[in-house]
Amino acid sequence: MKTTKTSKKLLFLFCIALLASSCSDSKSSAAASATSTTSVASVGADPLYAYQWHLKNSGQLGGTAGIDLNVEDVWSAGNEGAGVVVMIVDDGAELDHQELFANANSTYSINYLSNGLASTNPGGATASHGTAVAGIISGGDNNAVGGRGVASGSSLAARNLIALSTSTVAQTVDAL
Repeated sequence: MKTTKTSKKLLFLFCIALLASSCSDSKSSAAASATSTTSVASVGADPLYAYQWHLKNSGQLGGTAGIDLNVEDVWSAGNEGAGVVVMIVDDGAELDHQELFANANSTYSINYLSNGLASTNPGGATASHGTAVAGIISGGDNNAVGGRGVASGSSLAARNLIALSTSTVAQTVDAL
């Protein structure tokens, strides 16, 4: 399989997120959290950001402070996923959702329920899991709506492969 520049960027972003979360331990993360100069208010007006413990765990909801992706420093350095296309292969995604539409990329999106046609909204409102996954990854930031995604500057495409009751090998290969 040919590796494209976009797939390398996507893999790199994914690996950075995994590395950040696996390198966290409660002592170093808590210390980093206590000395961080980035505050919730400085990352934008996202009213639910304070509850996104996977992005910034300050001990909210009884969690352990510092056990998170340590992503605020990455954002402060200007790395928010610009130039990366993220593909959600799930039950689809509601790409016209208010948190997602600014990053939606229908060029790569496919609705397998409509004979594999390109789609601006594969799955629509029935794609609850895919929409949630898309928001965690690429939800808009500083938009005064909900939370934000870990890569809020990335482009987002979706394919609703698992919405099919059965899929062909060709559809699976195409989706991946």
